Amino acid sequence: TFSRCVLSCEEVDDLDELLATRLLSFLMDHHQEVLQVPVYLRNAVEDHISYLKSL
Repeated sequence: TFSRCVLSCEEVDDLDELLATRLLSFLMDHHQEVLQVPVYLRNAVEDHISYLKSL
């Protein structure tokens, strides 16, 4: 199945299909939130870059 292709690896044979399908559905529905860089991290990086530019 599609979920098996995305979530499984060669070492794992006992993938719970229902759980895998639910997890994959969640990831597809929330991909923007899951992959978005957290605001605190983005701000910290921007602050550090500004600091480095001021040296």
